[in-house]
Amino acid sequence: MSSAASVREPDDAGLSLIELIVAMVLTGILSGVVVMILVNSWTTQQDVTTTTAATNEGQVFASSIERAVRNAEAVSVSGDVLQVRTRIGGVVDCRAFRFVPADADPATEPLTGDAGFFATGAAPLTWPGAWITEKVSPIGPAYFTLDATTVTYGFQIATESAPVVFQGEIAVRNAFAAGGSPCL
Repeated sequence: MSSAASVREPDDAGLSLIELIVAMVLTGILSGVVVMILVNSWTTQQDVTTTTAATNEGQVFASSIERAVRNAEAVSVSGDVLQVRTRIGGVVDCRAFRFVPADADPATEPLTGDAGFFATGAAPLTWPGAWITEKVSPIGPAYFTLDATTVTYGFQIATESAPVVFQGEIAVRNAFAAGGSPCL
């Protein structure tokens, strides 16, 4: 036997334990990065969805308030309720806009914000109209204030990221009566 025949060639037919461990660690790191990217994308998409929904609901609510007050014949602010007798399209109509505090009892106040028409004596929970389905809170001490011929409103809608703020000041175009109950 020659010495060359007794030297064995290295066996490259498989993976060593070290190579296998390195491959598993690299696969784990790459998988972790991919999972983090997917989770962050999903979370961002949830934030955008809730912010968009809150923005849409708030814009509908705010534009309803502005349209009713701009054409008002009588306006009353009482607590978290704005009542307006308005003339839209030549028809006199009563509209009320009401906010339910964010900390309200969900058993008695299932919706946290609402606006809409109401009939004399109708319970506020039966008012049809635009609804805000997220938590609503005032900006400042009240949702509504009435000063001579100007109604000011301010509210914010909670979202998963940051609250969406709505505020405005509406001057009445018509001669109108302030105070009392314009819709009784």
